[in-house]
Amino acid sequence: MTTDLYQDDRFPERQCDYCNRRYRGPAVYCSLRCAIADSGTVPVLANWTVYERPRDYPDGYIARKWVILRGAAEPFPTNEIVVGTTLDDVRAKLPPGLAGPLLRNDDDDPKIVETWW
Repeated sequence: MTTDLYQDDRFPERQCDYCNRRYRGPAVYCSLRCAIADSGTVPVLANWTVYERPRDYPDGYIARKWVILRGAAEPFPTNEIVVGTTLDDVRAKLPPGLAGPLLRNDDDDPKIVETWW
């Protein structure tokens, strides 16, 4: 099982339905991570969403990796992040081979700058 649990103070403390560990994050987060770790399931799709000065990183830019699993209704965040003081800093640190950025949709959170696939 994975040991690097998601900790986000914006969320109440929860107990994982799968491993019974305590964590702070989206309700399904730990259960999905545990199931992936135990089953060896590979995410169907991963993306990096870049945010400008989000509440948890108000001094710059941060990119968070999200994954979508076969059969899952929603993507969920991983613990993988990239931080920088400028957008170019973050872009330079993203993994190589990404297809390129999609600009934010008008319905996205205003803190979202772009998403890399």
